[in-house]
Formats: sequence, structure tokens, C-alpha cells
Amino acid sequence: MKNALKLFITENLLPLVEMPGQYIGGEWNSVVKEHTDSRIKMVLAFPDTYSIGMSHLGIQILYGLLNEREDTVCERVFAPVDDMESLMRKHQIPLFSLETYTPVREFDIIGFSIQYELSYTNILNMLSLSGIPVIASERSEADPLVIAGGPAAISPEPLADFIDIFLVGDGEECLPQLITLWKDMKRRKLSRSEKLISIAKTLNNAYVPSLFDVTYGWNNTIQQIRPKIDGLSPRIQSASVKDLNTTYFPTKPIVPYVKTVHDRITIEVMRGCTQGCRFCQAGMSKRPTRPRTVENIVRLAELCYANTGHNEISLASLSISDYPALSASWSR
Repeated sequence: MKNALKLFITENLLPLVEMPGQYIGGEWNSVVKEHTDSRIKMVLAFPDTYSIGMSHLGIQILYGLLNEREDTVCERVFAPVDDMESLMRKHQIPLFSLETYTPVREFDIIGFSIQYELSYTNILNMLSLSGIPVIASERSEADPLVIAGGPAAISPEPLADFIDIFLVGDGEECLPQLITLWKDMKRRKLSRSEKLISIAKTLNNAYVPSLFDVTYGWNNTIQQIRPKIDGLSPRIQSASVKDLNTTYFPTKPIVPYVKTVHDRITIEVMRGCTQGCRFCQAGMSKRPTRPRTVENIVRLAELCYANTGHNEISLASLSISDYPALSASWSR
């Protein structure tokens, strides 16, 4: 079926859309694994176009990290542009992964990266294109687990009716734990509701909206969040990478066939910010400041350059001018 779907898409849809290269997959350093019953199948869903999503370092980090696991298949999907979406709906083509053209609804887990609130509607549209019930309470045992993370997940209530689980904080820390837990629960053949309860009780950075009652005040601000069952804490902790120098970093990032917004190597030199501005969500939620050493930056840059062929490198952080070894890294 996957081969037939791929053939139909490449012959009947792609010749009619702008920039078809964003839908074909097979990019340099992309990973294709066999879908076996023993593997957890996850698709990373970025609720924006390919050219924006492939510029996001977080997707590259999680993609590489999960595909290093023998027990996990990790693929990608992005929001199709209007011309492609119209053709998909016209021909009843479900949203599919880039690596194997597998319909998204056939994965065990679909994980959305919410970078900004304006992507909320794209998430709902992608679920609709996938044939997955948009409302979380309407999903059955046959539907994948729908999770979400990223900066906007720190304020989950606007999407609480649509997401099964929010992972709060650094994805490198909490997502592998969820995968391991899900694999064990799948082996034990737990029901969907049993899995959600187990995750909520086991992972202190996982927020399961269906297991909490939220009370709003007269001005629509949250007054109280109360667990529906015993054993759940009303306080969700944010997962945090302790040391950037020891955590995973993708030295074989995917190289797109088409031009993307940030068409270059990106090296995160520091997580967190030294300024502590009260108006800045990221500056407050990403404490403490965790810099990467110059030696590590140079090593990663050399590996990424050798594995991609990019001729431009971007040093990234919340406030790059506050990186303590900025001049030293430039001189290297």
C-alpha cells in the first residue's frame, strides 16, 4: 500500500504543486528503518511548512536522538502548503511521513513541536488530514497517541481538548523516557486510558489534560487545576538538560533538497539566558544558563561540516552576545 501511495503521489500530485522537493523525502542523512512490531513508531510533526520546520534545530536533535535507538522508528511530517493540501483532500490522500510514505495515523505516536501559538490551527488541520479525531476524547485504541512539546507547551490549556499528552521542558530529556515507557505498556497490552494514567503518574513532566479539572475565573484566567484521580501531582515539572557538553547533538543533520529559511549548520552554543528579563518566557523557563565549551563547539562544527557540505555555520542561543566565550569561538 505504501508503494502504491508513493507512486500515486509522485505521479499525480507532485507535478502540480510548487516546490515538490519538500514532499519527496530521501534527503542526505535522513534515516529509513523497517517498521517491525518490536519497534515503537513515532512521527515528528512540525505544524508549519517544510522550509520552516527543517530550519528548526530541535527537530534535527529529536530525529537523530530517537533514530539512534534500535527499538524506535522516527520519521517526519510537515504541514502541506495550500496547493498540496487541496490535492490531498481532493484525492483523499492521508497525511504521510516523508521517509516511508506511511500514513500518519498508522504510527504509535505523533509528536507536535509547538514553537508559537499561530501554529495551533495547523495542528488541528494536520490531525484532520491524517484521519485522526481532532478531539482527544473521541480517539480510540486504534488511534496514535498525540503528544506535544516545545516552547508553547508551557501553556497547554488552549490545546488541552486536542492533545493527549504535553511534555514540558527539554525534549531530549523527557521524550526518550516516554518512548521507553510506551514500549513497556504496549508489550503489556494496556488500554489507552491505562497508558495515559501510567504516563501521568510516572513522568513528572508529562501533563495529561484529560486527567485534570481546570477551573476558570470570571475573567477566563485559571483559578485551580485539580487532578481527577489519586496519585497525580497538580504541579508539572519542566524537564531540563543539565549539561550541553554531554547531551546528544546531531552531527549528521538532514540536508534538504530545497532551500530552507536557515539553509546552514546550526550549533547551539548556550541554553538559557543570563539576563532574566521578566517579560521573556524563554529566559525564565530555560534557567539555568548552560553554555557549551568552545572545544565542543569546534568539534561539532567540524563533524557537521564533514557530514553535510554546508559552507555556513550559525551559532545559536537566546542571546548570542551573552555567550561568555563568543570571541574565543570566533577566533577558532
